[in-house]
Amino acid sequence: MIIDAHTHIHPDPKGFGPHKDASAETLVANLKAAGISQAVVLAIEPDMGNDYVAQKCAEHPELIGFVSLNPLNPQSVTEGFTTYIRSGKMHGVKLHPRRQGFTIEHTREVIQLVEQAAELRVPILFDAFPYGDTYYKIQEVRMIHEVAQAVPQADIIMAHTGGIHVMDALMVVKGNRNVVVDVSFTPFWFAGSTVYSDLIFVLRKLGANRILHGSDSPEVPVGRSVEDTLALCDQCGFNEGDRSLIFAGNIQRLLSKASAQ
Repeated sequence: MIIDAHTHIHPDPKGFGPHKDASAETLVANLKAAGISQAVVLAIEPDMGNDYVAQKCAEHPELIGFVSLNPLNPQSVTEGFTTYIRSGKMHGVKLHPRRQGFTIEHTREVIQLVEQAAELRVPILFDAFPYGDTYYKIQEVRMIHEVAQAVPQADIIMAHTGGIHVMDALMVVKGNRNVVVDVSFTPFWFAGSTVYSDLIFVLRKLGANRILHGSDSPEVPVGRSVEDTLALCDQCGFNEGDRSLIFAGNIQRLLSKASAQ
């Protein structure tokens, strides 16, 4: 079984560029073609809004929605938990510092949001791919460490294994039992670089129980991403049991906590 733990859809099929199809229907078709059973779909307000993602997940049971919440807007956070998480429409939280405008300076507000998610036992996925003009300002990996330390009962997913900061990601995950990584986009973006070599080292050190498969579709095709993750597994020496955790078991464990309440 394969679950893609990191995908996106967009109400405009060309919302990720003219050469990518970001529609929900195309994602579902691509999942089927690649032999992928389910996918986590991450809302990012306002472009990939919560209502849109929740609607498409209701239409396609193989899609699992994560709600987009902004820690700088506490009222919308409270409303979002009620409307999407408590209702069962969504099953996790997506935070995107670069697109939502918060940085390491807003860690207190992020902690307050994560505390609410932890009470509801839903996972929180942080974008952690430093990029663009906020590259030095946000400090995503450090923020995740501080939040994980403050809310040890929260289940935190560091997306992209920290991007270029894979070594920092290793130390954060090793230092916080409540943090795991997904391998979306980074092996594609950094293929052929020393970062890719570092990624193999990091994943081997972390072990299979701290790793989630993900694509970042439509940025990376879901089938291509499966091949990328399999290549990482080969180079890390992961066995079949390890691979079952990476491709499905770990994200299933995180998602099952809320439903077990």
